[in-house]
Amino acid sequence: MRNFEGKTAVVTGAASGIGKALAEKFAQEKMQVVLADIEEEALEKTVDNLRQYQHRVIGIKTDVLIEESIDELFSKAKEEYGNIHILCNNAGIGANSGNKAIWEIDKHDWDWVMGVNYQGVLKGIQTFLPHMLEHGEEGHVVTTVSMAGLLPGAGTYGVSKHAVMALTEALSRDLITRNYLNQLLQIASLIVTVFWITGVTNAINWTDGLDGLAGGVSVVLSSGLFFIFLSLDLYDYALYAIAIAGACYGFLIHNYKPASILMGDGGSYFLGFNLASLSLIASNAIFFESEIGNAFFISLFPFLLLGVPIIDMFFVILIRIYNSKSPFYPDRNHLHHRLLSLGINYKGTISTILLLNITFVSLVYLFFSKREFIFISLTFYTLLLLSLNFLKKFLILK
Repeated sequence: MRNFEGKTAVVTGAASGIGKALAEKFAQEKMQVVLADIEEEALEKTVDNLRQYQHRVIGIKTDVLIEESIDELFSKAKEEYGNIHILCNNAGIGANSGNKAIWEIDKHDWDWVMGVNYQGVLKGIQTFLPHMLEHGEEGHVVTTVSMAGLLPGAGTYGVSKHAVMALTEALSRDLITRNYLNQLLQIASLIVTVFWITGVTNAINWTDGLDGLAGGVSVVLSSGLFFIFLSLDLYDYALYAIAIAGACYGFLIHNYKPASILMGDGGSYFLGFNLASLSLIASNAIFFESEIGNAFFISLFPFLLLGVPIIDMFFVILIRIYNSKSPFYPDRNHLHHRLLSLGINYKGTISTILLLNITFVSLVYLFFSKREFIFISLTFYTLLLLSLNFLKKFLILK
């Protein structure tokens, strides 16, 4: 960390010694410093001394032996200064075991020394580190140990400091591993995102095999995204989604059979790219804002929303590969082709595919939307069905 100004540091055992020196240095670097110590009088004196120099500091009496006291330290520090960037686990005690062997030392002494020197550090990490990882800004955990942790014959104090060293090494390994995993996940996420956008863009393009089909499917999907964004209070994205739905709805008037205006690859690719992108944005928002805790379940959101075109594309590619053809080889194995080959007329084919899309989108609402929006969404889709029926009866199906 090169720039300390405006950042927040929490130092335990800050009323004297190393902790006091750390707090003074952080304050000189224009950090916001939270000093914690069990010695209330010495703590107040240190805080008053730092405030004489206009430093932003507060003092909180803390007993690291007590979990609730550490929880209170975290809550007050966050309430006062917001994000915490440096945690110094410095509080510790020295215990004179004399010439006693480790099995001769009283349990009370063991509990006291290990409680302050080891459990206090562990509890500090468990309390502060999740917050530091969550806010994502640069942060550091500093733990004070001792040479006694490397030397034999140091009694309870040496054992406690050696335990803290092992804890710190384990923490370092965990954070490094987590960082590598995050980097791998970011790379994997980028690859999946590229494949998803490419796949959905082509899937929507492939639905453009009948007049009005790609436009009708896009109306349903973008309208569904509109209400999902609305339920997540993402109004900018909701406006964008409903604008796409409105544009497609108006386009359908001129795209009915026989169409006077054709969508073409440019139009279908545009719609596919936007639907793919908006579905990822919605999925990400649901992951962070929804009460649903199952990440895998949430990851299914875009697949369910765009289920019909995705499934259609998947099976068409499988059939083409099975027949030793290129995945992009044109054929008549799409869903709309198969429905027509079964003897279903144009009206029935369009109706079936649109109803399938509406069903998938409605299921998404039931699982992912806030409950107060379900009635609104059902009402909307009832109106959508009626309006599509109007189009089919008076325009598309002439």
